[in-house]
Amino acid sequence: MKTALILTTLDSKEAAAQLARELVESSWAACVSILGPMQSIYEWKSAIETDEEFLLLIKRPDDNLNEFEKKLRESHPYETPEILVFRADHTGNDYLSWLLTATQSTQSTS
Repeated sequence: MKTALILTTLDSKEAAAQLARELVESSWAACVSILGPMQSIYEWKSAIETDEEFLLLIKRPDDNLNEFEKKLRESHPYETPEILVFRADHTGNDYLSWLLTATQSTQSTS
């Protein structure tokens, strides 16, 4: 099994911490790191926007990602949340073992 790193952004440190805690407490993520604040410049509804955001680095197994995305969309305050998934080519054995144990209740049974 491989691990996944999922990126998403939120508009406040409090919202980022709340979502991070929710994902870890419900075993959808083994660990979530919060980076920021950072400045994001993007096009939204035909206007260029500049906002302060916080980046979440979500670590979990790469299985069951469709269900994870559904959970993330339900919990995310943005209309169109950033959900970028990167699969690791290699994960250290000890870290992988811990990650699988931490997310055991959400892993697929197939």
